[in-house]
Amino acid sequence: MTRGGELAAGGPTTFGLRLLLFSLGVLFLAGLLGYVITRQRLGADLAVEIPRLMYLSIAALLATSLCVELAWRRLRRAASGPARRWLRLGALAVVAFLAVQTPALLQLLAGHRAAVSAGNPLLGFVFFLVLLHALHVLGGLAALVVVAGRSWRRPLNPDRDGATVRLSARYWHFLDVVWLVMFGVFLLS
Repeated sequence: MTRGGELAAGGPTTFGLRLLLFSLGVLFLAGLLGYVITRQRLGADLAVEIPRLMYLSIAALLATSLCVELAWRRLRRAASGPARRWLRLGALAVVAFLAVQTPALLQLLAGHRAAVSAGNPLLGFVFFLVLLHALHVLGGLAALVVVAGRSWRRPLNPDRDGATVRLSARYWHFLDVVWLVMFGVFLLS
């Protein structure tokens, strides 16, 4: 059975990714629940200011996910050249995300210090969750760099590389969902 076939059949690699995503989902959900409960206990008059740079990171994260998905779709049709280009664009989009996210995290941290001195610990939850997400983006970047690096040395092959690209796309879609849910919770609470 090929690696691509393993993916279609729900092999051990696919199961492992599903287990990882479930675990990460529970972790992020627990963090968001902690944020909401703390926010309710402290009262609604405490404001949480999200740096504007965070809004730009949404576009970069969605672009990454889209690029990896398009790479998978091209590879599935045995179009190695376009798949390679989409993977490389995806890696660039991750770099853009991190370039925006780093100063935004520093702004959050500075805001957290000021908020704690004013008696508002909520920004600490926001900082923790955003940092946790950024660390998982780094993990996704590492996987993406491995796949994109392979595409520099040799053409991509659907049987050999298909599962890796598809699982990477699933991981990035998961990160999109987590990011959008986190933003929704922060903005609505």
